[in-house]
Amino acid sequence: MPKIVFVGAGVRYSLRIFLTDILSLPDLSHSEIMLYDIDDDRLRTTARWLTAFKHNSILKRLSKVHWTSERLLPQLIMSSPCSK
Repeated sequence: MPKIVFVGAGVRYSLRIFLTDILSLPDLSHSEIMLYDIDDDRLRTTARWLTAFKHNSILKRLSKVHWTSERLLPQLIMSSPCSK
């Protein structure tokens, strides 16, 4: 199952467009989604919106939805093979 990360997921307008496009593709229609944004309030609002609409629309195809505002990118960069 594909896993897709949205960086800047606090902006619902663009997220809605991306998800609609992704879910229209058969290979990606049952993806696991990870939402990331540094603004915790906006991220929680987006997560609530996505959870509410997941049961009533094309979004119900999503396998799992996760979200975080933790800043993991520096840790990932430091542990990548390219940084050594």
